[in-house]
Amino acid sequence: MVGVSAVLHGWQQLRRLTGRGWLTVTAAALCIAGNWGLFIYGVAVDRVVEIALGYYMSPLCSVLLGVLVLRERPRLAQWVALGVATAAVLVISVGNGSVPWIGVGLGVSFAVYGLLKKAVSVGSTAGLTAEGVVLTPIAVAVIVTMQWTGSGTLTHPALHHPDPSVPLGRAGGRRGDVDGALDRLRADLGSPGDLHRGPGPDRADR
Repeated sequence: MVGVSAVLHGWQQLRRLTGRGWLTVTAAALCIAGNWGLFIYGVAVDRVVEIALGYYMSPLCSVLLGVLVLRERPRLAQWVALGVATAAVLVISVGNGSVPWIGVGLGVSFAVYGLLKKAVSVGSTAGLTAEGVVLTPIAVAVIVTMQWTGSGTLTHPALHHPDPSVPLGRAGGRRGDVDGALDRLRADLGSPGDLHRGPGPDRADR
């Protein structure tokens, strides 16, 4: 993005940003970072339905902020569409059996991010570059801290360190044990010659 901004003269827009503008960019960057962090956490704990619901709720939250903050006035047909979408969210939430807090966090954070971006008078390329400038030191600090404490995976594959909270490879001997899942798959399939001979007597009753 640094090079793209240089080609498109995005740095000139950033140099014209006031202190208030940089504060708004910083808030927007933290919102989108929190949104993606919450997304990653939701995947790790197998809350995929809530994640999908969160991005379905995002436009509803954006419309709500538009009405409350920007004083926009939707037309009647738009209110009807919003009512149908809200009803769908409620039905899915009730069917899921719990309050979709992850979905709510995703929807609200992305809607607030959009509202903050609207308040900054820079182009999309310059805005994205500014967010990178704000988040890069934070990201580097987090990575260095995780590597220093031994919980990072930058210098070694994460798959060799199974985490019980990650629903990966459930077919294996342990949750998150990819090697166990592959061993069991090989045992079920047998050798390539077995695929032509058909299931042997030890696998015929599986």
